[in-house]
Amino acid sequence: MGLRDITRDAVLKAMADCDTLGREVFLEKYGFGPAHEYFLEHDGKLYDSKAIVGVAHGFSGPGFAQLTAQEFAGGDSTVAPLLERLGFRIARGGRGKAEVAESEPGAKRNPTWAEEELVLALELYLSDGMVGDKHPKAVALSELLNKLPIHTTRPDAARFRNPNGVGLKLANFAALDPSYQGKGMSRGGRRDAEIWDRFSGDEDALRLAAERIRSGVEWRAQASSAAAMTFSTTAVEALNAAHFVMERVATTVEAQRREQQLVMEYKAHLAALGHKVARHKYEIDNRTLFCDLFDATETEWCLFEAKGDVSREALRMAVGQLFDYRRFYQEKLPTLVVLLPRRPAADLERYLESAGVRVVFKTAGGGWDGSGVAGSGR
Repeated sequence: MGLRDITRDAVLKAMADCDTLGREVFLEKYGFGPAHEYFLEHDGKLYDSKAIVGVAHGFSGPGFAQLTAQEFAGGDSTVAPLLERLGFRIARGGRGKAEVAESEPGAKRNPTWAEEELVLALELYLSDGMVGDKHPKAVALSELLNKLPIHTTRPDAARFRNPNGVGLKLANFAALDPSYQGKGMSRGGRRDAEIWDRFSGDEDALRLAAERIRSGVEWRAQASSAAAMTFSTTAVEALNAAHFVMERVATTVEAQRREQQLVMEYKAHLAALGHKVARHKYEIDNRTLFCDLFDATETEWCLFEAKGDVSREALRMAVGQLFDYRRFYQEKLPTLVVLLPRRPAADLERYLESAGVRVVFKTAGGGWDGSGVAGSGR
């Protein structure tokens, strides 16, 4: 599948999508920048040629997907001859830019998302998932982004970081999330991927960075939760955790939803490999406890605890649960494994290793990776 497979009908569908969304939202949704030299001219309108071709690839037939800006080159040797071969006209150079500026209101592009804004959007995505633009938290984030003193120029103030824009950014992160079931939007821009890579495996660092941004203080130097292996002594004081618990309710519900989804996906993966998959029940003090998953294959014998996020709090809880369950096995101790939606931070991997607990996590390609566990990539 390549550019040569794109049809005229697919290009027309891409242009219709652009007309429906508006130029700014269309480019943001699919992760393309505005054209500089080559514009597709059709029915008196001008379109960003590379973006149209990339999106048209996804309309070209079953099994085709939209191409990202990084997957193909634009210009005189690729996009322009392709569109001309399909019977379209190309406006080149300054004329195209001038006519877009005069005829297309959407050409008033707001500034790209700054790192601080992306940090706050990723915090919302990892805590509540891909919420819609009517969700109170999407609305609240939109209001906060409009108050931040980051961008002094906002050409399209009415649409600057509105709830719909927040929703599109969450969808960009969903496209980067290996645990998200669905396509999401395009993978967005380079900064989206950089913020995802930096923080998706260390939600503690993400929360710290987001809190510092909201407080208006420098956040970059404090972004990483990993620190030197030191300790000190301090006094024991009273702790009121009620406020913390209330704040964690929504996050916990979303994490539990992801956790259940993760378990079912990995269960299906192991079953497809011919493994004997079960769930063990433990009776103690008139209570019944269940592990998330057990690989009862004779050569494996692995006890899994799944977590829907990769925060330090979640992994510490998983380790405690695994050791609690393992004491019920007398003759043959199981291998302890934490099942995660994505790779945790390096310090958290070292923590699991020091506890003798292995890790399996979902990869961006939809597979599984982990530390020496059958069914994973290592």
